[in-house]
Amino acid sequence: MIQTLSIAPYIRTWRRTWLLMFIVALTLMPHVISSYLIHGGLVFHHLLVFVAFSLGWELLMNAFYRKWTLLDGSALLTGVILAFITPLNVDLVIISQLTFFAIIVAKWMLGGLGLNYINPAMFALLIGLLVWPLQIEPLRAGDMSVWSGIVFTPEQSINELAGYQLWSLGAYSSIIILASLLILGLTGILRWEVTISYLISYGIFSYFFLGFDYWYESVIGVVTPMNLLIAVYIINNPSCLPSTFIGGIIKGIAVALLLGILQKQGGYTLLLVPIAVLLGDILVPIIDRYTQGRSFSKMRIGGK
Repeated sequence: MIQTLSIAPYIRTWRRTWLLMFIVALTLMPHVISSYLIHGGLVFHHLLVFVAFSLGWELLMNAFYRKWTLLDGSALLTGVILAFITPLNVDLVIISQLTFFAIIVAKWMLGGLGLNYINPAMFALLIGLLVWPLQIEPLRAGDMSVWSGIVFTPEQSINELAGYQLWSLGAYSSIIILASLLILGLTGILRWEVTISYLISYGIFSYFFLGFDYWYESVIGVVTPMNLLIAVYIINNPSCLPSTFIGGIIKGIAVALLLGILQKQGGYTLLLVPIAVLLGDILVPIIDRYTQGRSFSKMRIGGK
């Protein structure tokens, strides 16, 4: 009889993939509620359609591969994030194709949960901005999104960089994300070093690259809802994180540097966000290569 040995079988943990995904999605719900109070029922309709299509594509791939992962929560969270970064009145056909690229292409065709090395939501957003720029880019479409007003605008003024006025929805959403940062960090779901290194680095790089007159303008840029969304939810995708503490810091700095350079050259456009994030994801294997400890000594053992 063959017995399967387990390392420390007496160790138990509350962590389950579906539970972690559910907690992360739950931390986004307060802003959905506040958006509902402003924009009405269209917010929930928009969110539910994205989630339904994401789960539908996930179920299709489960049936194809005979591997049932629908309940792990990853497709649910991807749908929620896509709903947050797209206009509320985006066409149904576009929603179906965005979720197709996120779930089938960026997730399943690259190996599935834990093996896909790029962020599915950012990959789908990049495709959407390249193919349907007028429908996806809020600044061009003039439409409201769940995160309405948080994208970077061409004018370098504090109010517009912050999205809304500081006493309006922009501040509330920033406060909600900061509270989510605290919750996810204390529960160990979020990698603190990645988020903090990104925020500090972006503040420094934006001051030098974007030509701000005063240092506090870069601080305002750091705490915009979109920037906090990137720091807390986007670059902390577990499939796209280095395995070491130092590697996490390096990735946060790399994404901030890439975004700062791209914004210096191209201005404040939503297209630059997925490009910077995806480039940072691609760098993760290289970061791991140079930050992981060596498993074996270079010293020759035995022989001459």
